[in-house]
Amino acid sequence: MDALVRAPGAKSVSEQMTFGIPHFRSVGMVARAFDGPTAAWYGYVVRFEETFTVGRPPEVVFAYVTDPSNLADGQTAHTTTEQLADGPPRLGSRFRERLKPPLSREFEQVTEFTQFDRPRLLRVHIVEGPFPVDGTWSFERDGPATRVHFVADGRLRG
Repeated sequence: MDALVRAPGAKSVSEQMTFGIPHFRSVGMVARAFDGPTAAWYGYVVRFEETFTVGRPPEVVFAYVTDPSNLADGQTAHTTTEQLADGPPRLGSRFRERLKPPLSREFEQVTEFTQFDRPRLLRVHIVEGPFPVDGTWSFERDGPATRVHFVADGRLRG
């Protein structure tokens, strides 16, 4: 699969498709947030953002990102991923994921595709899990390649 998705100059798919925290170059996080005058909950707002180019058309990159068997390539903290319903990934698809981030305990989360506009947009919402940080991928044709913009954002508890 490395040769299929590799962009010119990249050493591996993981260099382009890694969405784990060490990959992010621009990080805006740990800002105090208040939900408004009637809310009593404070939390930390987290936002990660990354834009990169993959040397394949959007249809191929979208299919790669939405295939649960590829999650370990792009997110090295993933230990297992199980699709919770039969059939191809689509709007409403849910996945049970086990993750083991560096310097942390292993944990489980359930995610859902809440936007699925092939091959332009994918939004993943964490339905259950300790870190409510959702991700949005947009895919834009850039000649024979795809410009991918990824944003992860949410409010950490605690």
